[in-house]
Amino acid sequence: MVNKREKNANFEDQVREIRDLVEIVVDKVRTLEAFQSVVMEQLRTIKDQQSLMNKKLDDPDTGLERINEKLDTNTESVVNIEQTIAVYKDMYRINDDNARKLEKRVKKLEDNAGIEAPPELELLEVS
Repeated sequence: MVNKREKNANFEDQVREIRDLVEIVVDKVRTLEAFQSVVMEQLRTIKDQQSLMNKKLDDPDTGLERINEKLDTNTESVVNIEQTIAVYKDMYRINDDNARKLEKRVKKLEDNAGIEAPPELELLEVS
């Protein structure tokens, strides 16, 4: 009978160990299921947000097409402004060159007439 009791005790110890291991596994599986549930909910939220963004991007009043139209319009305006600035730059150079030529002529006349021009009336060098 002692042998049988020892076997039963040994068997009960093994069953207890297995039961403890099964509880650990069940707990981990529940944790993973909870985590998976959270991840799936987040994924649904992301898909909903992506769907909403796609609808907004496809909207003819505010979407990509409208943005591109505005960008094209603004690009044309910027090109126009750049061209106008280039024209003014060329005109400035021509006017500056003409003013310098005129200054040389006037300087010769002033030198011949003995006129001393005030410094505030002389052209400044601008680069």
